[in-house]
Amino acid sequence: MSEKEAIVLVLIAVGAYIVPFTSKKLMLPSAVGEILYGMGLAFIITTGHETMPLVKYFSMFGFLLLMYIAGLELDFNKFRDISKKDIILYFSIYIPIFLASVFIVNIFNLDRAFVLVLFTTGIGLQFSVLKETGLMSTSLGQSMLIICMIGEIFSLLGLTLFSMIAESGVSIDLLFDVFYIVIFFVVIYLVLKGLKYLIWWFPELQAMFLKVGNITETGIRANFLILFFFVALAVILKIEFVIGAFIGGMIIALVFPDRESILERLTGVAYGFFIPVFFISVGAGFNYKHIFDKDVLILAIIISVFIFVTKFIGSILLFFTDIKNRKVILVATSLSFPLTILVAIGEVFKEKNIITEEQSSAILLSAIITAIIYPWIFKLLAKLLIDSKDVEAVE
Repeated sequence: MSEKEAIVLVLIAVGAYIVPFTSKKLMLPSAVGEILYGMGLAFIITTGHETMPLVKYFSMFGFLLLMYIAGLELDFNKFRDISKKDIILYFSIYIPIFLASVFIVNIFNLDRAFVLVLFTTGIGLQFSVLKETGLMSTSLGQSMLIICMIGEIFSLLGLTLFSMIAESGVSIDLLFDVFYIVIFFVVIYLVLKGLKYLIWWFPELQAMFLKVGNITETGIRANFLILFFFVALAVILKIEFVIGAFIGGMIIALVFPDRESILERLTGVAYGFFIPVFFISVGAGFNYKHIFDKDVLILAIIISVFIFVTKFIGSILLFFTDIKNRKVILVATSLSFPLTILVAIGEVFKEKNIITEEQSSAILLSAIITAIIYPWIFKLLAKLLIDSKDVEAVE
């Protein structure tokens, strides 16, 4: 380890510790504060990952944990209480969202990769905003979570397809890539079924995946095994490794509904250090000269505005569900701050040279803008449109 890397690690650790306090005072999501801290760090010291392998490792590990926990947080039991008609409509809203994204990309003559940028939805920040507004346990809040959950899965599948098309083009190689995806999902199905049968016949095995607090922390070890197994499988089959991490967490969520203890322990480890390192590293990798680039700023504003526009267009279908009237705009706003997934897409696309560094900077700026503005608008709309009695009526 070089002296420079040691100093950077100390500065990152300082940021990981103080940012939550400063972000709370500034009413910013912690992830936004960490990105901004990293951008400030770039002014002080150059943090090139190629010369800092340990920083790069911590950052990548944080990225994997972020996506694994995103899958682990999904609650598929919520689907049971919703009618089939509403579920179909919840899936269907992503058709007009996709079409609107394609239309906007063509109008502004943007790279086709921006279809996914405008389409994307993420549950991470929405989850905390719903908790803050008291909507988490209401029927409306649960519907928002389900709609966002569907969008997050579509977004990550889209990331895989875009990456494959960018690398292979429309050719015979793409058919092989699609075949690899089929193999990947077959393995997922077999692992899922195998785990369910094992737990059915040997319920005591649940402790292997969920038990925490023992001296060997077998539950943590088992989850890391699942995480790295699916990451390795994804890499072998030429699928984005972040998809492997997400799928690993999703499988545990499907097999073990009562996973609160392991989720709490993993979240503590991940958000305590590794995930902040990822967000700080993302900010540190930002070229601050792009802040003064008019084209980058205009593109960031276009992305920020039309992320909401596409979600609003898709949400019109919700008038045919139990979500009606003015609450539809509340749902559209809740889908418009996909901070973690947007950052992930920007990082993966930049790494694969699908987009330029300037475009990556615009995506990062739009992630920050949407994570600041839209949650604030959502909270304001929630106060105006939601009866306080409805918020208190916990189901």
